[in-house]
Parts: sequence; C-alpha cells; structure tokens
Amino acid sequence: MYALPHRLLSLLQQPPECEAMAERLAPLEAALGYTFARRELLRVALTHRTYAHEQRDGWDSYGVLEFVGDAVLDLLIAQRLWLDFPDADEGVLTRLRTAVVSEAPLARCAAGIELGSFLYLGRGAELQGMRARPSVLSDALEAVIAAIFLDAQHAGRDAYGAAWEVVERVMGPQIDAVGIHDGVDAKSQLQWRVQEIHKSSPRYEVTETATASESGGSLAPTFDAVAWVDIDGARTDLGRGRGDSRQKAETAAAAAALVGLRA
Repeated sequence: MYALPHRLLSLLQQPPECEAMAERLAPLEAALGYTFARRELLRVALTHRTYAHEQRDGWDSYGVLEFVGDAVLDLLIAQRLWLDFPDADEGVLTRLRTAVVSEAPLARCAAGIELGSFLYLGRGAELQGMRARPSVLSDALEAVIAAIFLDAQHAGRDAYGAAWEVVERVMGPQIDAVGIHDGVDAKSQLQWRVQEIHKSSPRYEVTETATASESGGSLAPTFDAVAWVDIDGARTDLGRGRGDSRQKAETAAAAAALVGLRA
C-alpha cells in the first residue's frame, strides 16, 4: 500500500461530511462507474480554489490533484493510442494524445457526465459561470482521475486499472473516434485529402479589403480566401474563409473545405 502525501492525509483526517457528502456525490460515482473508499478524495477533486479560499474550512482545492491526474491520463491515453496505432511514430502519437487530452475534448467529456454540477465553487466563480467553463471542467476531470488513482492505490487495489476503467467509460467514444490526422492543422489535412481524392494539391486565392476598426480609427485589413483545386483543367472551389491575416483566412477556407469533403 502506498502512503498519500501529507497534505492529502491531513485532509482525510478531518471529520467527514458522511451523509451529506455521500448523498451529493453518489450520482457522480454512478456516472464514473467507481465507488470511492475515501470519498473525501473526490470531494477535494471537486473543490475549486475560490470555494477553498472563501470557506477556509480545511478543504483544499483540486490543484493538489490536477498535477497527478494530468500525468496518469497522459500515460493511459499514450498506451491506448500506441495499441490503436502501432505503426505511428512518436511525433504522430504525441499529436494524437494532445488531440485527446487538451482542454476542449476533456471539457466535453466532463460535460457528458455533468461534472460541473458537482463542483464546489465560490460565490464569485458561480456568478461568472465557471461551472461550465472549459478550463475549469478539464482541470476538474483531471483531478477526479487522480482521486480515483490515489483512492485505489491507497486501498491496495490496481490503481491504473481503476483509473483506466473510468477513462474508458467517460472518454471511450472520443478516443475511439480519433483518426490518424487528428490534431493536424486544417491546411495540412486538406492537402492530404485533396491529394488522396484528386491526385492534386489545393490552392488558395486571397483578397484583402480594408474595414473600419472597432474603435472607428484606422482601417483594419480583412482577408477573404477561397480554397480550390484544378480538376481536369477546370477550377473547383472547395471552401471559403475569412480572417484578419492571410494565414487565418486560408486556414478558415481549408476548414470549410474539409467539412464539404466529409459531407
């Protein structure tokens, strides 16, 4: 059995909020598919720093767990991707892992189990809508993964196995949907797709116009781009995009083209 860090042990030695906490967190345990031996760890994983600061009741925030959860999640996802894409090199696997464990996808998975509704937030954070903020949801999910890992470890169980079962349950569909080109910028993806389909490369036509800035002062340039491809000597437009730079406009056009190609 592994010992918990002193900082967490001191929290677990406090008088527990047994009945109230169990009733509040039981639905989340059901969604996770994991029952905690030390539910206090889950309580810490759900405590935002604003609540800890306002209440000053001895409960620490999930920052103490987020670091561990990030590392555990990276390892679990790395192993899964390595098995799913055995021929991919290190650079590709790193890109795919980032596509799975970055803020936006983690926040979507957290929202899928309504994690935000279980958070302990300070009054100001509540008013600012942090319960649904992607950065908060992603950090809290990492902390929950750490809480599961540490709870199982402290109880003498298979910590990685316990964490993996929850990750599969909460993030499985998203991991299953990962493709070899995920995490690649839109222009690169379009390059590959167009070469695959038309044996040619996409081109971009960009026009620049000047529009009044929001402050009403000097004119700010706006760029409009069209992604197109030459098919048998004829131009075929694939997608259009706009941005405040040529690069952004071309990227937006490529993203629109990809949507059209997938339709």
